[in-house]
Amino acid sequence: MKYKYNAISESGKKVVGSLVAEDKKELEAKLKKRGLVLLSAEPKRGLKKLFSFGNVSLKEKIFFTRNLQVMTVSGLSLTRSLEYLSSRVSDKNFGEAIAEIEKRVSSGKKFSESLLKYPEMFSNFFYNMIKSGEETGKMAEVLGILTHQMEKTYQMKSKIISALIYPAVIVFVMLCMFATMLVVVVPRMSEVFDNIGTELPVSTRIVMGTGRFLSENGIILLLFFIIIFAFFSIFIKTGLGNKLVSFLSLKIPIVTKITKNKNSAHIGRTLSSLLKSGVSINRALGIVADTTQNYYLEKAVLDSSREIKKGRNLSEAFKKNGELFSPLFIQMVEVGEETGATSGTLLEAADFLEEEVTRSTMNLTSIIEPALMIVIGIFVGFFAFSMLQPMYSIIEVL
Repeated sequence: MKYKYNAISESGKKVVGSLVAEDKKELEAKLKKRGLVLLSAEPKRGLKKLFSFGNVSLKEKIFFTRNLQVMTVSGLSLTRSLEYLSSRVSDKNFGEAIAEIEKRVSSGKKFSESLLKYPEMFSNFFYNMIKSGEETGKMAEVLGILTHQMEKTYQMKSKIISALIYPAVIVFVMLCMFATMLVVVVPRMSEVFDNIGTELPVSTRIVMGTGRFLSENGIILLLFFIIIFAFFSIFIKTGLGNKLVSFLSLKIPIVTKITKNKNSAHIGRTLSSLLKSGVSINRALGIVADTTQNYYLEKAVLDSSREIKKGRNLSEAFKKNGELFSPLFIQMVEVGEETGATSGTLLEAADFLEEEVTRSTMNLTSIIEPALMIVIGIFVGFFAFSMLQPMYSIIEVL
């Protein structure tokens, strides 16, 4: 099978490429011979697999990990726990994957090694956490950390979506209302005005022209927007698209603070989880970089890894790209190093910054809502004025 991989060299440089290997373990061994450490890998998919739905929801993964942790603590064997959970998860594909993992574990393979067959379901972070649990003999503790990590991620995403859903619904409803008025109401009124033959104001002609255009080209326009949306969805997943979105998210004043806090919280929580489970700092930073979605923050984390190899401590390494991180995050890292409790302070920083992200998002929506009302009011006023003005003119003539 051919894998597309992300790896890091001994000098700390990120390497992207593709290589043929039987499985992910063999790929890791081949890269190790080349002096590279594997960060993540995905099998290259054909068209059939490209359009398959292999990803599993975060909620489903939380259910699996939490229950596996509870069963491990109670003394139930790993194979029996996996066998039970394979029939309890609601996602059929996920259940089949767990059943296959259980078979591999029963045949003598390690749990972490068995996870490598499903890179689209179990991330590199998940794999490394389980691997460290096996090496340290603290599987229950690692599963607990994993569960907590995913629950916090899920909670933050849910809060952000909840905060943004109301403005989104308002915009959608108003767009539908305006489209209906322009396509259905305006053409009928246009017929009335045409029959009367009176001179129409400029604003009325604009509204009527827009209505006619939408009536005649509505389907083409809808298809155009669908194509644009699809193109944009694909573009942002490319390297150039990710760079552009990452750049804008760090430069637009309204969202810059939210972006920095959100990514700093993610980096802090992920790094804390990895350090707690016994992963070395350089290896942990490589994994964190791989899970960071912002291109520039990913580079900053990898740069920090190189600085640590030169002998600098973590706070100094982060300060080199300090403008990309939350100031509080770097301060908390410094405090953690001074007190010898880096993983704990990273977790505290992540908790605080996640609350900040939620508050900032709520504040943003409190600004968006009245702004939307003003814009909607202007459009409604313009439409009403444009349609009523000719009627008043007709009444005056009569």
